[in-house]
Amino acid sequence: MHWLIKYRWISLLIAFAIIPFLWSGIEKAVQVDNRLSIWFLEDDLQLAEYYEFQDKFGNDELLFILLKNEKSVLDQEFLNNLEKLTDSIEKLDRVEKVFSPTNLKIPNSNTFGINQFSRFQEPKFTIDKRKEILEMNPALGDILFNQDQTAAAILIQPKKYENYEAERADFIAEVKGLSFQYFDNDKLHFAGIGVIYNALNQLSEKEFALFLGIAYAIIFLLTIIIYRQLSILFYVLLVIILANCFTLGLYGLVDLQLNLMSSLIPIIISLLGVMDIVHIVNQHQKYMASDKSGLSAMRSAIKPCLFTSLTTMAGFLALYVSPMSILEDFGLYAAIGIFFSLLFSFLLAPIFLPYIKIHRRYFPFEKLIPRSQFFTSKNQKSILIIASLIVLVSLLGLIQIKTNSDTLGYFPQNHEVYQDNKIIEDIYGAYLPIEYLITATGGNQNKLIQSTIDWTDEVNHSINGIERTLGFHTLFETAFKREYKEKWRQAIESKGLVNRTELQLKKHYTDLFQSFNHEESNTYRVTFFTKMLSANEMTAKINQINDLANQHFDNNTQVSVAGYQPMYASIITFVIKTQVYSLVLAFIMVFVLLWWIVKRIRLAVLATSINLLPVLVVFGVMGWFNINLDTATASLAAIILCICIDDTIHFVHNFLKNKGGKNQSIEEAIDSTLKWVGKAIIISSLLLFLGFGSMIFASLNTVFYFSLLISIAVLVAVISQLFLFPVLLFKFAKK
Repeated sequence: MHWLIKYRWISLLIAFAIIPFLWSGIEKAVQVDNRLSIWFLEDDLQLAEYYEFQDKFGNDELLFILLKNEKSVLDQEFLNNLEKLTDSIEKLDRVEKVFSPTNLKIPNSNTFGINQFSRFQEPKFTIDKRKEILEMNPALGDILFNQDQTAAAILIQPKKYENYEAERADFIAEVKGLSFQYFDNDKLHFAGIGVIYNALNQLSEKEFALFLGIAYAIIFLLTIIIYRQLSILFYVLLVIILANCFTLGLYGLVDLQLNLMSSLIPIIISLLGVMDIVHIVNQHQKYMASDKSGLSAMRSAIKPCLFTSLTTMAGFLALYVSPMSILEDFGLYAAIGIFFSLLFSFLLAPIFLPYIKIHRRYFPFEKLIPRSQFFTSKNQKSILIIASLIVLVSLLGLIQIKTNSDTLGYFPQNHEVYQDNKIIEDIYGAYLPIEYLITATGGNQNKLIQSTIDWTDEVNHSINGIERTLGFHTLFETAFKREYKEKWRQAIESKGLVNRTELQLKKHYTDLFQSFNHEESNTYRVTFFTKMLSANEMTAKINQINDLANQHFDNNTQVSVAGYQPMYASIITFVIKTQVYSLVLAFIMVFVLLWWIVKRIRLAVLATSINLLPVLVVFGVMGWFNINLDTATASLAAIILCICIDDTIHFVHNFLKNKGGKNQSIEEAIDSTLKWVGKAIIISSLLLFLGFGSMIFASLNTVFYFSLLISIAVLVAVISQLFLFPVLLFKFAKK
């Protein structure tokens, strides 16, 4: 410890000198990014299959625009504006293809091979004639219009390139800007996976800055109220600034950016970092009478603070076993941030402790500790009964927990994305694509087309929620129905007619044909459209479609779900694995560390087990109040265990020191421990409770539930530390 005092100013200068080298990383890190790849590990098979799908068919992140016209979207003026908008969008550099009513080619006769075509918006067509055209092309008309023709749809496929996700926000803003030039805002609604990701980025970035500022304000306000000394305030401020700068700098230097989960890291660092300072200052107050109070305080606090940091880091590092990249990175860099908080708390202690004076009325809850001690001593049996009832009720809630994830559910119901989705589904219907790929090795294209038509027809009629289908078969079906009317079924059995039709499709509908056929791999694409679904609902829907596919295709044909949706559905499996693996690993790591610290296996078991109570209560709350186990709550158990264990370690460390070093009785050792450590426990818990609790006002439901449940856990933990743990410790120590 002497070297920390001797080289305190040099250490501070070195820390500040390093920050400029980290600055580019900090700038990179604070650019929020919720791209798809952050959810999956680099070697994930599904992610590789998704990229392969994009290589064949391009970017599947379609931007959907619904345009309303109460009169009729078949009206000439509306179509003229729609044509101008479509042409403008097609000219954008980031656009690959646009599917719109105004770039739909209409053959001028029933003969499919004719080389003359008209456009849907040409003035020669009356509204009735346009309705007739749609009746002749029901599949395409169903995709581009709603049933009563009061709304039309544009589907925009962005180009696939390396920086698309980084430029997504600019692309969407560009499309919206063009749309507003031709149509009123209330006539336009936007949807699609890209729109959701973009909105998540914007909300994450906004709330990251807002709640980080609120967390700082709470820390500073409570520091002033409790300690009433600017020296402690500056101490706190400098520690959390340095810890955040170093953590975010490293985070950005490895090309990572903040996302839904990692945007919580600076707040976690700030709140947990203060806890070490609270215990250092608490020890300093204890040794104020000594000439070397600062050195004594640091020596007294280093061991328990090191142990608490190690256990908290262990909890976050336990998330590294998660199959989800977003939680793996979150756990790793939260642990790194906690390490930096510990490091700077002790590096800066020799600078600030000499300026911290004793303030005998610094603790506003001075009378709470003796009252809790008195209550505990008189009501031990009642406390155990109440704790048992809480455990029972929590267990009943635990068995009711449901595992699910709903991307749209991340947003509040008044958010633009949520409202646009509701309006689109009410007026237009299903628009969310579920992609399927068909690979045939038999070579019988006629049979493949017929089987696909039969399969998709049965899916549309028997599976609730599948409202539209578009695929390679749709192009053949539309052509044959137009050419051969009621005899199209017989005609499509002709290999010659199918080959002739395929040549005409390639020639006149090149973009559309290539969108559903990858000739190099002999792969065909079919897209089902459904409404926005949760992960569980999506999994059920995919399983139903797969079951019907098995009934319609032979062994020579491979039918597989592709694109984004199967990855979305698999998140539930990842969530369950994360919760189970991380909690088990965290429990083992914490128990081993505690055993190493206290050198008593029964005491280590007791100290670890008492901190499972907050975890159990949180699970009970989730079950009773229908809070799903999802991406926001998947990491909670391990984090709660290792945050709450901190106070227990300080308690046990001081208890053993009082009982063994000072030869105090069990009652005296517990009372002495509560007298000093109890203050720090209440202060640190108050900071955590208010800090995390402030985030319940977040717009993102992921942040709301994370902060709410952590706050509940902190409250349960501090109550159990002050009342339940002393009772159990007393009974354990007597034995």
